[in-house]
Formats: sequence, C-alpha cells, structure tokens
Amino acid sequence: MYYAISGTVTITTDNTKVTVSWNISFKDATGRVFVSTGSFVIYNYTAVTKPKTTITDPTPVSAKPTIDNIAPTAGAVGDSVVIAGTNFSTALTENIVNFNGVSAVVRSASATRLVVIVPTSSTGIVTVKVKNSETANAPTFTYVSPPTFGGMTPSSGKAGDVLTIIGTNFSTTLTDNVVKMNGTTATVTAATATQITATVPSGVTTGTVTLTVRGKTAAPSSQTINTTFTVTPPANISAMSPITGRVGDAVVLTGTGFSTALADNVVLFNGTAATVTGVTATTLTVIVPSGATTGLVTLKVKGTDATVTPTTVQGGAANNMFTLIVK
Repeated sequence: MYYAISGTVTITTDNTKVTVSWNISFKDATGRVFVSTGSFVIYNYTAVTKPKTTITDPTPVSAKPTIDNIAPTAGAVGDSVVIAGTNFSTALTENIVNFNGVSAVVRSASATRLVVIVPTSSTGIVTVKVKNSETANAPTFTYVSPPTFGGMTPSSGKAGDVLTIIGTNFSTTLTDNVVKMNGTTATVTAATATQITATVPSGVTTGTVTLTVRGKTAAPSSQTINTTFTVTPPANISAMSPITGRVGDAVVLTGTGFSTALADNVVLFNGTAATVTGVTATTLTVIVPSGATTGLVTLKVKGTDATVTPTTVQGGAANNMFTLIVK
C-alpha cells in the first residue's frame, strides 16, 4: 500500500470547464517511491457549494507518533529492535521505519510497540512515520560488526585459572560478553574490544568454549582456531618431607599441578595457615606455622583442593600426616 508523502493538486475553473492537475510523490512501507503526474478536464459541470465545515477530508493526516525508547540501541544487520511509543498503527505497512534513512521491515505492530529488523545501513537516527503523519525521531542506533573468536590461552587448565580470549568487536561492558565452557558459564573479569579475560568456573569439564557478545555468537576467525578447553586434574600431593618437625621448620611437599605463583598455593597444617617460601610446578616449600598441631597438611591451588596419593603410607598413617614435635 502506498501513501502520498508530498506534492500538489491544482483545481482551476472557468465558465465552461474544470481542470484538475497533480504532481504527487507516493511511498510504501518498504521505502519504494514513485511520482504520479497528470491532469483531466471536466466539461458541462454543475457547481455545488457547501460550507467548509460539512466537508470531510478524504485523506486525513494521521496523528504524529511519539517514541519513548528503542532497545537495543546498538546491534548488527538482521537484529530485532523494539520501538516503544504511541500512535503506531496495528497495520504493519502503515508504519514507516527508517534507520539513518534506510527502510526497515516491521515484523509486528501494536499502538504502542513496533518490532523491526535492522536493515543494511549505518549509524544514525531511527525515524517513524505512520501513513502520512509527521516524522518522529528516535535515539541514534549504533551499528556494530559481529564478534569474532580469534583464539584463547591457555587451552588447558583447571577451575580458578584465568582464560584469555582474543578477537574483535567485543563489548567493553562486562555483562554483554557471555563465556561458556562446555556449557558452564565463566565469570568475565575484564573486557576490551579485542580481549576478554574470564575465570575458569568450578565444575567445568573438557569441551568447547563459546562466546556471545550482545547475544551474537562469536564465530572463529579461521578454521584452525582451537575452541576446546581441556580440564587438567587438580593438584596432587604424592610425598611430604619431613613428616615430623617443630614450628619454624621447612617442609617440602612433592606432587603435581602446583602454581608457580606463591599466593595461589594455600597450605594448612591441621587448619593453621603456613607460609609458602618456594614453589615449582612439582614442589612446595613451606614453614611449619606457629599454632600448628599434629594433623593433616592440606593444600588448595587457586581455590581447588589438592588430592593426596597414596592416601596412606606404611603403618596406615595418612600420606599428608605431620607430627609436631613440641619439645
């Protein structure tokens, strides 16, 4: 359906004829425009005069719509945008919506709500016109390119580790970026347009890492990009030496999966925190703390409990049992 958007109609009369001529531009909901021009002459007419108040306008001007807001205010081609306001038409084609001058398809319409599809255009204002009404201006809609997944490091680890994802068109608003590791949501701790850091969540299992930005899935930038994260076993204590000692003595824990950052390794002597003085991926050196008592030595690496193997040694004692010498 087309609506007249501009033009003129001219009517002239004399004693013998009436001449009607027009030059009118029409437009439909998809933005197509055509111009109609022409004229015709009426002879042998009879003039009938009526008061202006009794004449009904055959094409009344529609009420100007108002726009309260649009959501979202940024997105990509093909996204859905909701326009909230008043005086919209419930007939889809009677609502003419433009994004920076480019016509958008209206998917649903009520008197107060329009759902439209973002067309191929550029950043600019959104406008709404209902039939032949005046145009209402909405806030600016910002076009953003789809995100891409350019890679991640590390590709293996355990709960509590920091995962870094690089790519393009990320959001600097943390909550706009959703990272999932084999279906488990990771906490995003920092974000720029090209890099996101997240914490590997508890309970994570080996599987695919996915990223969505403002609801759009980030596709790998090439077929060679690895998106699989392999969960490594938790840290393990396989030996402790010595197994007896006094407050202030050095004790060495041997095993696997230790963090080379001292603060990531938390060692307790029967519940009392010890100071870690040296570390490699397979050894920890700690000092027996003041207040320690005979009992189990436990370890957490980045918040995850370390396992102990073997669980017992000769005599049935736990492999991580430390006996405090008081005297």
